Amino acid sequence: MNQALNNWLNTMRQDLEANGINATVINGQQANSYGINLDSKEFVGGVFYWPEGRYEVQFNDCGSGEVVLLETVNFDDPKLLEEYLNQVVFKRLRDKV
Repeated sequence: MNQALNNWLNTMRQDLEANGINATVINGQQANSYGINLDSKEFVGGVFYWPEGRYEVQFNDCGSGEVVLLETVNFDDPKLLEEYLNQVVFKRLRDKV
């Protein structure tokens, strides 16, 4: 699972760019941790992987600076992570900002 987030980003990069979302990978300071920043005109934030299949998700509204999404989720199936991220980035965040 430690590469599932990178795999999602590689698969979705064109869709993200087409929706005005800039994605960058951040290497973690703790072993086997890393994240991706996802920034747009509407929201900024990221998804961060921690060992054991745990992901921390936080996004802020660019207009108000308020946190619009803050969750910790666990996945042990890459497909479930992909579905979750697609729902968050392309639906839930758009509905909140």
